Formats: sequence, C-alpha cells, structure tokens
Amino acid sequence: MELHGQLSIYDAVEIVIAICIIVFDLYLIAKISSNKRSVPVFVVLKIFIVSDVFDQLGRFPHDYLAEWFEEEVLPPSLVDICAIFQLFRWYLQLMLIPLLSLIHFSSLAFPVRYRNLKSVHILGVILVLCILPTVYTIVQFTACCGFIFHIPYFYWDFDETKDSYMAMQISTWVLQGIAAASLILADLYLIYKLRVARQTKTLDRQNVQFASAPTITANLSGEASVTRAGSQVNIINPQAARSRRTRFTPETKLAFAFIYFSVGFGLANVSFYVLINKVGFIISLCQWISTIVEYTKYIGYLSSIRTKF
Repeated sequence: MELHGQLSIYDAVEIVIAICIIVFDLYLIAKISSNKRSVPVFVVLKIFIVSDVFDQLGRFPHDYLAEWFEEEVLPPSLVDICAIFQLFRWYLQLMLIPLLSLIHFSSLAFPVRYRNLKSVHILGVILVLCILPTVYTIVQFTACCGFIFHIPYFYWDFDETKDSYMAMQISTWVLQGIAAASLILADLYLIYKLRVARQTKTLDRQNVQFASAPTITANLSGEASVTRAGSQVNIINPQAARSRRTRFTPETKLAFAFIYFSVGFGLANVSFYVLINKVGFIISLCQWISTIVEYTKYIGYLSSIRTKF
C-alpha cells in the first residue's frame, strides 16, 4: 500500500468542506430538536439531516483514503457499511422528497388541515416509505447486484459488471424523475400562491390609502380644513407599518425555504451527471459549490424554528 503523491490544496478544501457540513448538520439537528412547535416539516427534515450526517461520516474516512492510495484501504466490512450509508440515504431521500413536497403544498392549499396534521402521522408515513430504501439496499449485496466505489474517478455507483446494472439504473432514474416532478409542481404552486398573496396585499394597501385620502375645503373665514373620507382616522407608526409589511407568515417562510431546498436537490443531480469523469479547477470549483448547496439546502428553514429557550 503506497500513498500516491502528496495531499493537494484540492484535498484540503474537500476535507474542510466535509467537516463544515458535519458541524452544520449537527447544529441543525440541535436547532430542530429545540423547536417548541410540533411541525410536520421539521420531522421530515430531521430524517434528511441525520441521513446526511451518516453519509458524510461514511464518506470522510473511506473516500479520501481510497483517493489518496488509489485503492480500497478499509476492510471489506467497513466498505460495505459505507455503501449501506450511501444507498439507504440516497433512496430514503428520494422517497421523502415527494412527501415533503406534499406537506408544503398542503400548507398553502389546505392550511387548516395542515395545522391539524400531527407529527405522529408523518412518522407513520416515513416508516412505510423506509421499506423501499431498505429493499434497494439489501438487494445490492446479492450476487446479481453491486454498489461500489469507482476508483478511477472516485464516486459511488452501481457495479457495471453486474447483470442488474441497467435495471437498477433505470429504476433510480424513475425515482429521481418522480422526486423532481414533485418538487417542480410544488414549487410552481408555491410561487403562484406567493404571487397572489403579494398582489392581494398591494391592492389592500392601495384601497386603504384611497379610503383615507384627505379632502381639503375652505371655510367662510378663508382657512383651510382637512377632512377624511372615513369616519375614523388611525394614526399609524411608520416603523410599525414597515414591520407589518415585511412580516412573513410561517407558511410563507416555509415556502421560500422549500424553493431553496429544491435548488439544492436539482444542482446536486445536475452536477453528478454533468461533471462526472471530468477534471480541472473549474470542475472542482463547481463540484464544491454543488456539494455545499446540496448539504446546506435546509438553511432556509432556520428562520422558521422557534427554540424553547
């Protein structure tokens, strides 16, 4: 076993990114756990983030060692554990994305039902959705299947020498397509609802300004007097008015967070299929950006968390 070359600046950057991602994910888990409200979205997000932590903990020692030595360094049993983390995390998130899309859709389409939705209901659905990732993971350790770390370009993928390669690849594409379609449809609906809500607020503000417009008249003494169209005039603090105009509802904050989440998922998939088997500084820079966005796609939800303390 021989170390091929010295550790480069590229390796150092990737290690720093991996450590920052793990720390960030652990921070998010702590923040979500301290949330004083029982929000179904956060139950799903917590599963996402925990799976990301296991994914990074599996990648961190294995992938870099294999890249530096250009061969598998860890014992086969540990390599299998890393493969399990990769497989289960990937398929679990593909199954959870449509569920998260449906939750966000219902938060604006059916707000009353959404607020009555309990976390225990979401946990029950998640347990059912875990069946498929478990089956996919177990199948990869049979004789006809395989999931390996490709040494030449250092990425995890199905074993091309196995008979089930195309079947597994096509089934994965189908699941990715379903997840992507659910994200796009939910995003389009959320953008539409946010646009309608903004237009409604603009019209209401214009109506209020018109109703309270002053009328200037002159009395017999020649002095001007100001009267209001309404029978009651409210004096509004400008600072308070600005605060009300910029305040977002919890559902609106979740909608913006979900749109950024969708960008992270889409960018990760595009990066994998487009940048794979390519080298160079620009390629590495794009991969680093993609990795950061993918594993921090939950950051938009921080503004919706209300801690107990």
